[in-house]
Amino acid sequence: MIFGLYPEFSWSHSRGRQLERCARSYYWNYYGSHNGWTDDAEPEARLAYRLKKLTSLHIQVGSVVHELAAEAIKRARAGHTVDADQLIDRGRDRLNRAWLESKDREAFVRRPNGRTMLGSFYYDDGPSPRTIARVKEKLFTSVPNLLASRSFREAVAAPFVEVEEPDELTSFHLNGFTIFARPDLLYRDEDGMYHLVDWKTGKPSASHLQQLRVYGLFVYSRGDLEAGPMQGHLEYVYAGSRADSAITAAELESQEREIAASVSKMRRYLEDAERNKPLPMSEFPRTNETSECRWCKFYELCGDGS
Repeated sequence: MIFGLYPEFSWSHSRGRQLERCARSYYWNYYGSHNGWTDDAEPEARLAYRLKKLTSLHIQVGSVVHELAAEAIKRARAGHTVDADQLIDRGRDRLNRAWLESKDREAFVRRPNGRTMLGSFYYDDGPSPRTIARVKEKLFTSVPNLLASRSFREAVAAPFVEVEEPDELTSFHLNGFTIFARPDLLYRDEDGMYHLVDWKTGKPSASHLQQLRVYGLFVYSRGDLEAGPMQGHLEYVYAGSRADSAITAAELESQEREIAASVSKMRRYLEDAERNKPLPMSEFPRTNETSECRWCKFYELCGDGS
């Protein structure tokens, strides 16, 4: 298969956030790692791609909870009983598989695609006992809270429901650019209100509200959906709390402007915007928050930041 010399340009909430945090990390993630999966890749691109694939136990448990949420909603809507203990057992099995895969560092180095590698195993001896205990608690707490959440209960009974599939990439176009976004759960109630739900296993953040507005643009762009009012919900399943936000036309317009500004900033790092060819790596500065560098996926490429 022939891959392009440069990746296709697109925008997502996470991509915009990464550029804000550290332009150098952004470079490695979206440009320096491109084609690093091919057999004839340059050593630096191969390493960058390998590091891009690193994950953490906290990220893994978040992904597992999202998968379990999708499975539970489908089962409940099909009339099956959903048992929290069974879901937790499935979640533990998936986390254990990630753990076992991560212990085979040599296999990951040889062929990182399709394998799970925890950064703590790649760079060290594995997660600390404290991290393991916290992740276990997060799984055991989040699943029952998810099943008890208002969003879950309403989605099970709603006349229209869409659940994001694991690893599904969904996009829409905005002002000529590809935007990747989709809520974890979308349902429409009896009154015609669309509910856009994001499951969260971490702490609340102001950026989460922006995510809801981006999801609103995704729903608004859908030609296959009947128009209707929208409301966003952040279900913090670990904390057992919820934040609601009406998604108005004014907020969608504001979000469009924010995306346009973010896209403009990204394109300032391009030597050739038409081909999405980046400027040299040296033009992508490292973050000034060097205390965060040790926890970055690309630490091996940047070292101590000197």
